[in-house]
Amino acid sequence: MDYVPYPEEVMKLPPIRSTTLCSNVGIDEYFLEYAHVKNVIAAEYEKPRVQWYKEVYPSVKVFQGDLFDKDIQKQIIEEHIKQSCKLIIATPPCQTISLAGKRDFNDPRTKLFLPILNIIEGVDSINDYVLIENVPPYMTASPKGLQHILEGKTIAEYIKYRLEKLGYEVNIDKINGANYGTPQARERMILLASKKGMWKFPIPFKKQVTLMDAIGNLPSLDNFSANHFLPYNYLKQSTSDENIYFYRYWSIPKLTRQEVEMLRHTPTGKSAWDNAEKYQPKNKDGSKSGSDRKGRYKRESWDKPASTITSDCGSISGMSSVHPGRPLVDKDGNVTYSDARVYNLKEKLILLGFPNGEIWCRNKPEYKVPTWASDNFINTVLAESFLPRLAAVLAETIPNRTAHPDEKLENYPQMVKLENDSIVHYPVVGHELRNYDINPNSYLRNWPFPKDK
Repeated sequence: MDYVPYPEEVMKLPPIRSTTLCSNVGIDEYFLEYAHVKNVIAAEYEKPRVQWYKEVYPSVKVFQGDLFDKDIQKQIIEEHIKQSCKLIIATPPCQTISLAGKRDFNDPRTKLFLPILNIIEGVDSINDYVLIENVPPYMTASPKGLQHILEGKTIAEYIKYRLEKLGYEVNIDKINGANYGTPQARERMILLASKKGMWKFPIPFKKQVTLMDAIGNLPSLDNFSANHFLPYNYLKQSTSDENIYFYRYWSIPKLTRQEVEMLRHTPTGKSAWDNAEKYQPKNKDGSKSGSDRKGRYKRESWDKPASTITSDCGSISGMSSVHPGRPLVDKDGNVTYSDARVYNLKEKLILLGFPNGEIWCRNKPEYKVPTWASDNFINTVLAESFLPRLAAVLAETIPNRTAHPDEKLENYPQMVKLENDSIVHYPVVGHELRNYDINPNSYLRNWPFPKDK
């Protein structure tokens, strides 16, 4: 990891087009335009995800179907060539390989790297770059049932082997999204492949974004108090779009009084299992809960990024899914903690990397979650997402690009200037956090950009 482009260099990157495979709902594409990448093709198997994707990106050509289907592969290949795309981004499902999942190597999804490679081979005449994202065990997994294909290699090694046969230089590493401007610790295997020189990994940012940095300015919310909002499911009949939006993003799951008291007595950074027995997790009948892992019923710490968002993030028994809370001292000096709850949707989106008032993305439209999506579906989608800030930062270092003839720089994010403010801000992901000092001869540079106020 030895490179980080300066903001003015990012602003001049030749724009290219891309295709995403196993696209989920397109969360990773949200900031790609800041790296001058326009995604024009997507492919996703599940219909609800395709519906969500189309609502967010109506102009993208979306293929809904099984990537093992040769006809689907053919259609994607033809469209990729027709659109003169230069980049493929593939994010195959990780549940069958992740240590947090069932690790069922017999699940057909484990083999999705094969049709992805077929598509990459099919667009070989025009494609220059490949980015593949998955969980770190992708680098070590070598399922017995696939040895007739892998021949002793791990999945990542086999992909590297196949891509190198096509003329790509391949760079693989394990990186943490928290090191690239996202207020969430999420480790991922990233494979970068290029036919036009080594695609280098970007330098980690000089500091991580903590929970206090990310959501410390948001209001406290509590069950059984004046500022508790009813669960969104009870408010779907609202006639006001504004009310639907408000409750969808800010509501919190309703807890029992016993659960609230338990969390009110759980300090920031601690698990409820560290409490006095009276305030430890219990079943409805009052017996001790069987879920005694210290990572569950645990409040997060303000001075760190959030833990990895998982599909059980809607439950207080999820892995590190409880709001950090703030100490409350009553007139007798007794200390309890606010926000006895999990993160609401507004907070989860921020922790995934979506904007929370940063000036560099001030002109970016807000990411809207469909009103029809259930809470469980949303949590699953968020847990399976490729972090959008990480995707954009990786795309910045694509080497030796050739601009797409129909893509013009003026159609990509421009400098941001606030009213009554003489400072102009670069539309570059987290540029105020970048570690520019690592660049060769950086001490000779006349820094052309002011720092955000």
